[in-house]
Amino acid sequence: MPQARLYVNDTHDRIHNGHPWVFDNQVVKEEGAYAPGDIVQVFDAKRRPLGQGYINPASMIRVRMLTPHKEERVSSAFLRARIQQAWDRRKRLGYAGSCRVVFSEADLLPGLVVDLFHDVQRDQRFLSVQFLTLGMERWREVVLEALQALEARQAEAQAATAASVLTKERPTWDPDPNAPFPANPAGDATIVEFFDYNCPYCKRAMPEVNALMAEDTNVRLVLREWPILSEGSAFAARAALASRRDRSTRTARG
Repeated sequence: MPQARLYVNDTHDRIHNGHPWVFDNQVVKEEGAYAPGDIVQVFDAKRRPLGQGYINPASMIRVRMLTPHKEERVSSAFLRARIQQAWDRRKRLGYAGSCRVVFSEADLLPGLVVDLFHDVQRDQRFLSVQFLTLGMERWREVVLEALQALEARQAEAQAATAASVLTKERPTWDPDPNAPFPANPAGDATIVEFFDYNCPYCKRAMPEVNALMAEDTNVRLVLREWPILSEGSAFAARAALASRRDRSTRTARG
């Protein structure tokens, strides 16, 4: 069935210049049949095309514009691409955790609001989705499937990034001949502790670290000297490393 057409009084070219709403008192003429929520074509009173949007005859905002292009097909692929573009914009702005993923008209998806909540402690992500208009409600299943696919791709990308970081930073975590390696050398999970002998917080944390090592033998501990507080810190670090080296030499000599 051909799309219905609406002819509107676009005062001061407001819609032509990008405003996303067509109010009911702007409609001059309608051509063709439509159901509430259908995609319709919009023209100004001079029959110039203004684009397409979904219509709700029960609302003062008669049409919410989706695209300024009359020939563009508004479809499932169209909605999926818009959602991806919205998420790409957030990533370019530096948002990786909790944020608003889709911001309705601002992301050219009128009536759709999507918020991402990242539970850092449990490393879980949750999406809150609001369908605020009849037209967007009709695309509910498409939107939810697109968001699920987006989250799956994001999880894959994060896993790939984590694997890359692990590979790159592994030398920092693994022991070297000069690094104390006091616990569980065969462990399959690594804790790297950067410490300063003059750091009170490092000393305060040691009982908890020791308890963890004793409780779980699959966790190994690598100590990295990080003498940043004073010259005394540097001297203590050199002394500790020299002592360990001396013990290794005596052991090798028998």
